[in-house]
Amino acid sequence: MKSREVSATVFCAALYAALSLPTAWIELPWLGHGQFRPAVVIPAVFAVLFGPYVGGVGAAIGTLIADSTKHATLYIPSVMAAVPGNFVGFYVLGYLARRFSWKRFVVASVIGMTVGCVIITLGMGAYGGLFGIINLTTVAWLIPFFLWIAVTGLLSLLVLGPPLLKILFSAFPYLRPVKQGRSTR
Repeated sequence: MKSREVSATVFCAALYAALSLPTAWIELPWLGHGQFRPAVVIPAVFAVLFGPYVGGVGAAIGTLIADSTKHATLYIPSVMAAVPGNFVGFYVLGYLARRFSWKRFVVASVIGMTVGCVIITLGMGAYGGLFGIINLTTVAWLIPFFLWIAVTGLLSLLVLGPPLLKILFSAFPYLRPVKQGRSTR
């Protein structure tokens, strides 16, 4: 991996973790899980600018740091659910947006966010099942949990992503992906 991609991955993870913490306590009210996280725009932007691996790994590490910092310990539900969900979701987003257009960004955001949130939801369900927290009568919380993280995350991406990308494309035109594939760097 090139030094630029390693640096971008580390910067993505640190920025994502730091910007996730201010809203980490805004959760789905009756669950106490499912953070409101407008910071999802950070790994999405990194996935567009530097590729799917940078966005995916940066998101996975960043979410683990943020969740573990919030809970003051290595947070196992994050390891089981948020880390794989963030990695796959932002990897998919970056992969689909590699031939950039605004339409592709929207489609990639919807697909990446949906895939990532499904993985997070299933991971949280598995965590709850393994530790006896969830049984058949409480499985019903998985649907509102999924809707909360998917809708708030997607809205954050679609509202914050385009203006942030436009600013970055103007400031650093060499980072803008070209329609035929990724620009050479």
